[in-house]
Amino acid sequence: MLLYVPIVVVALHSFLCTFTEFTKSLPFHPYRNLEVLENQTDGSTRGTLLWSLDETVTPFGSRLLCEWLQRPLLSANAIQERFEAVEELSGGVHVQEHPYYNLRNTLKNMIDLERALCAIYYRKCGAMEFVKTLQALRTVLLAVPTEASML
Repeated sequence: MLLYVPIVVVALHSFLCTFTEFTKSLPFHPYRNLEVLENQTDGSTRGTLLWSLDETVTPFGSRLLCEWLQRPLLSANAIQERFEAVEELSGGVHVQEHPYYNLRNTLKNMIDLERALCAIYYRKCGAMEFVKTLQALRTVLLAVPTEASML
């Protein structure tokens, strides 16, 4: 498993770099005026688009949602694919029979995997953090529903 962690991090990094070709970064002023990420009253997220959409349970999920709001997709096909993926993952996820219910609850109490994997990639983590990250990845792997359980 130790050999796979850097491979996974590199694969995710190259995927994200490729994916940015299909997005558009907007100037600062529309975000401020439309209160997408923070409100103009006190600078918090209360009452913003982010506040109304954010049902994420992990720090990396929140960061991904912020990134999506800051860099909207350009392609109608990409928008449709993202919509369908989010719908599949989130539709009825609060119901115990939903295939991703256990995964959501597992991730809710998890360390910040994105930061932990980056620390491993850049060789900035200690032995204990490395072991905790591997344990967390194993826990997530066990919580991901199999194809048979989704039928």
